[in-house]
Amino acid sequence: MKKRKILLSLSTILLSTVLMLGQAAQALSVSMTEEEKQMFATRAEFSHALAELLRDKGVWGTEKESDGFSDISPEQAYYADILLLEEIGVVNGDGNGNFRPDDLITYQEAVAMLGRSFRGDEWIVRNFGAYPDGYTIFAMQEGLTQGVAMQMNMPVMRGNMEALLRNTGEKIKVYPDLVQKLGCDTYTGHVYIDYYPKHWQGYSKKPIDSSTGYFHIVPEKVLYSYDNETWHVLSETIDGKTVCYGLPDYIEAARFDWAYEVFQSVPIPYDPEKLYYSYDFKTWHKGSLPTGKVKTPVLLEQSFPFGIEGAALFEDEETGLYFSFRPYEKEYYISKTYGVELVESKSNVVWASKDQVNWVGIRIPEEAHYYKIFSVRSNIQALFLSCAVDFTEEEQQYLDGLEKEAAEKKLGYDRPQYKYEKYIIPFDDILKLL
Repeated sequence: MKKRKILLSLSTILLSTVLMLGQAAQALSVSMTEEEKQMFATRAEFSHALAELLRDKGVWGTEKESDGFSDISPEQAYYADILLLEEIGVVNGDGNGNFRPDDLITYQEAVAMLGRSFRGDEWIVRNFGAYPDGYTIFAMQEGLTQGVAMQMNMPVMRGNMEALLRNTGEKIKVYPDLVQKLGCDTYTGHVYIDYYPKHWQGYSKKPIDSSTGYFHIVPEKVLYSYDNETWHVLSETIDGKTVCYGLPDYIEAARFDWAYEVFQSVPIPYDPEKLYYSYDFKTWHKGSLPTGKVKTPVLLEQSFPFGIEGAALFEDEETGLYFSFRPYEKEYYISKTYGVELVESKSNVVWASKDQVNWVGIRIPEEAHYYKIFSVRSNIQALFLSCAVDFTEEEQQYLDGLEKEAAEKKLGYDRPQYKYEKYIIPFDDILKLL
C-alpha cells in the first residue's frame, strides 16, 4: 500500500508540472507549418488507428449515426472510426458538441482514450481520479505509456502513437483455440441430442398452408446418445404420425423440450395424471416439469469496456463468471420464404470476466464465420455457441436441388449461405485465463 501511495504522489507531481504546458501546446500547434504538423497525429488519425486495433480484437459498433458531434460527417475518411469509439464510450468530444478531428491530439487525450478502451469510466475515476490526472496515472501504472517520453499536454508524435497502441494491444487479451465443436445439436449434461432435419435440409411441417414460400417437407427424427458416438432414436415421423421408442409402459409418447432441455411425456388425449419428465431418458419423474426463474446479474459496474452493455450481461452463479457479447453486424433481409423482414445477428468474440472489470475475449474458430446464438449453460458448466460454417460440396448440391424445385414451383426460397453447428467453451478453460 505504501509503495502505491508513493507512486501516486510522484505521478501527481509529474502531472502537475507537465500540465502547466497546456497553453504552450495550443500555441505550438498554431505556429507549426504544415510540414511540421506531419510529425504529429491528429485526433482523427489516432481514432482511426485505435478503432482498427479494437476491431482486430473483436470490438465492433453498430455503425449508427453520431448524435454527439456536429463537426463530423459520413464524407470524412475516419467517420466510422469516430462513431465506433463514441458508441463504446472511448471518446466524448470537447464538451461543446464537437470532436475536432483535424486538431493534433495531446498525450493526455490519447491515454484517456486508451484507458477507456479496456476499463469503464467510473472504475478509472473511482480508483485513480478524474480526467486528466486519473486517466494518465492509470495508463502509466498499466504500462500503456511504457517506452514513451511524454509531456502530457503536448501533441503526440506519430512514432509514439504506434508505441502507445502497441502497448494497449498487448493488454487487451483475446484468446483463440478454446472453442470446441460439439458435433450434435445439444448436450444436457446427461445426454446428447441430435435432430433431423437440420435447418438447411427442410422442415418437418409446413408452417403456413397459405404461404407462397417454399418448404421442403422431410421426415422428422430425434436422436439421443450417452457418449456422442452411439445413437438411439427417440422419435420419428412415419406416414405423418410420430412414433416413439424406448419409453416405459406408462408413457404413451414423449418429446424433447428444447427450451428446458428435458424429456416430457405427451399424453394423448391430454391427461394431467399422465405427465412425466426425465433428464436422462432413464429415470422418469411424475408431474409437470419444475422450471426456475431467470436471474438478472447484479451490476457491479456502471460502465464497461469493449462496448459491453449491462443489459447484455449474463452470469453463472456457481463459478462467478460473467459473460457478454457484442454483434459486429445485424443483417436485415426480406425473407422470400416467409415474406417478412428477418434479422441475422453476427458476433465473433465472447467476453468473460470474474469481476466485471477485467475482461478477456474468446474468439471463435477460423472455420466459423460468426456465431448467432450465445447461451450460458450452467448445467454443463459451458457456453454454447451456434456458429455459421461452410457447406460441403455434397451439401451444396443438395441445396441446388431445393433451389431448382422451388423455382419450378414458382415459390419463394431462401437459400442458406451457411449451416449452423454447435460449439462449446468449458467454464474451466475460461477460469484459467482470469
